[in-house]
Amino acid sequence: MRRSLPQKASIPSWLTAGVALAVGVGACSLVVDNSTEQCTSDADCAKFNTTCDLTTNLCIDPGSGTGGQGGGTGGQGGNTGGGGGTGDPCDDPDKPVITIEGDITSDASWTCDRDYMLKGRVYVTDGVTLSIQAGTKIMGKFAANELEAAVLVVQPGGMINAVGTADRPIVFTSELEPQFREAGDWGGVIILGRARVNEPSPTIEGITAGGEYGGTEDDDDSGILRYARIEYSGTIIGANNEINGLTFGGVGSGTQIDHIQVRHTLDDCFEFFGGTVNAHHLVCQHNEDDGIDWDLGYRGKLQFVVVQQKPNTNEDMHGIEADNSSETALPVSSPTLYNITLIGNNQALSSVQYGMVLKEWTDATIHNTLVMGFDYGWDVRDEGAGITLANSIFFGQVLDDIAEDETSADDDGGFDEVAVFNANDNTTADPGIPIGDATNPLEFLLGPPAALTDNSVPPPDDGFFDPTANYVGAVEDANDTWVTDGSWVVWDNH
Repeated sequence: MRRSLPQKASIPSWLTAGVALAVGVGACSLVVDNSTEQCTSDADCAKFNTTCDLTTNLCIDPGSGTGGQGGGTGGQGGNTGGGGGTGDPCDDPDKPVITIEGDITSDASWTCDRDYMLKGRVYVTDGVTLSIQAGTKIMGKFAANELEAAVLVVQPGGMINAVGTADRPIVFTSELEPQFREAGDWGGVIILGRARVNEPSPTIEGITAGGEYGGTEDDDDSGILRYARIEYSGTIIGANNEINGLTFGGVGSGTQIDHIQVRHTLDDCFEFFGGTVNAHHLVCQHNEDDGIDWDLGYRGKLQFVVVQQKPNTNEDMHGIEADNSSETALPVSSPTLYNITLIGNNQALSSVQYGMVLKEWTDATIHNTLVMGFDYGWDVRDEGAGITLANSIFFGQVLDDIAEDETSADDDGGFDEVAVFNANDNTTADPGIPIGDATNPLEFLLGPPAALTDNSVPPPDDGFFDPTANYVGAVEDANDTWVTDGSWVVWDNH
């Protein structure tokens, strides 16, 4: 059972001022006007068959107008208008709350002049686009029963158009007041698609119905999620049955994912089940399981990823945990990663924690990666796993910078982690980042004094990777501030 609501919590004003929106058969859809930037060019709106109005910076239907801040139509319950000339309604501290539950069966827009409460499982169904405006807050309803935890699920064929900005991120958070929020208050965000996976007819973890995914369309498009923060999420229903901060199931390469932070989650920050979705500028802070996890034939690309593990968490948790599911399952998990920084909790606990655990015959190509503060750098398990680890730095692990001595318990068919590490331009040289600064959630340092270029390699110039990032780690140097600029990333210890 999950914890109860805090006894000392006062009832927020929005719980008595909110309005409910039922979505599903026979229900009304919410249509409200937009009032902050969604686009700067038609290219930002093209995949939704809309164009960019450069006066309002909104995606609109060609030939239609926009309502402006004072002229929009409110949701069910009689909330009309926007700011009415009294200021930006998106900055109003006492916004009306719209409760969302059930299936979303027609296109919907969530705007920043309202807050939204997810109650239970909410599904964006096939053929439907959910648009979320920059600066919008979405809250997960607290539920004492894990099976009732709030989750936003974009089903195969559904699309999400959620484009925040660095200073106006889209925030998914707990409904509780800030001082009472904890990891596991609500479920998380799940995006499902029609790309290939290596298991027949899978159902995503944590969902008992409506969680089917996968197909044959590796270029499938589930929309855009950009400049968003997901916090206080994660639900443990049972063994190998959890909801992560952000989960992808069979999501295709047509989907755009970047500048996402998951923080204070009870399970993994980012998990990829099959598919080919690519993502860049991901931040995982104080997770209570793995930072990055993949399985079931994931074949995407990742660049600029930061993981900072939660201290004092005695769990079987790693910077990266990777699987393929079986020796014969096709397609094989084989993602490509560049410019990754993995920071452990820098303490020896009874549960051994690795920078990377690569198992169940997964392949992977990993370059320009910095690993610090785990018990050991990496561990490969299961005979037949094909791994490329090169141009990386493992430094400052608690027990051994590279790998533990496995001579008495060979579980990888003779794969020699130390020999492979030493043969591929990897090093244990000091990167110049004090481990105490790297693990500090309040005054941390993730960029070295100067770019770590001695053993690095330029990423491919393939249209996704930034080929100029010829350095080790996700943060180039002390002047590289992408992990602190704006309000889309929050660093703290609660």
